[in-house]
Amino acid sequence: MVVLTDGASELLPLIEHNVRRNAQLVAEAACQAALVRWGSAEDLAALETPRLSRGDPSPLRFDWILGSDTIYDPASHAPLCATLRMLFDRHAGTPPPPRVIFATMPRSRTPSPTDRSRYVDAAMARFEEVAAAHGLRVTAMKTSQSVWTDTEWLDAAPFVFEVARAV
Repeated sequence: MVVLTDGASELLPLIEHNVRRNAQLVAEAACQAALVRWGSAEDLAALETPRLSRGDPSPLRFDWILGSDTIYDPASHAPLCATLRMLFDRHAGTPPPPRVIFATMPRSRTPSPTDRSRYVDAAMARFEEVAAAHGLRVTAMKTSQSVWTDTEWLDAAPFVFEVARAV
């Protein structure tokens, strides 16, 4: 089962269109589009409705949560972290927890707190702080660069990071 989400209800028809258009590529996976506004426990609970209507009382669990361009707006950090925390809490006591992998483009640089001659993405630095306040840990994937020099920033590629419960 693949659940494709957006926080804007007007985009759900576009998601559904893309699922239909690519059905031959995902023939073995059941896909559904769902409204999930970050921070909304009600939206997460609504994801259970199709399972319950089929008589499946087991809680909805996710193996993977993938996101792209999810942290560019600092106003979204706290609701996103609250949603991730709710999803991790759903898995409490029933390992393994979901793997949460996000990718984003660096957009606004700020000097690195550990090396003022290098830069970090400002949104990423703020997201890490908010995530920590929600009991989450952010780790750059080994293949991703998350600190740049002046020259490297000009050609910066997307970076990929994992979010997990802080231990």
